[in-house]
Amino acid sequence: MLALVLSIAALGASLVGNIVARQQMDRLPAGLLDSAARTAQ
Repeated sequence: MLALVLSIAALGASLVGNIVARQQMDRLPAGLLDSAARTAQ
């Protein structure tokens, strides 16, 4: 039962994290994203 609650909480947290990250990416200019992608590689 506890594992089920924890997995649901983790799923919700990752969902919220994805939404927040997507909103922040929308605010960033494309050039900054390109340079960040090159740095990551």
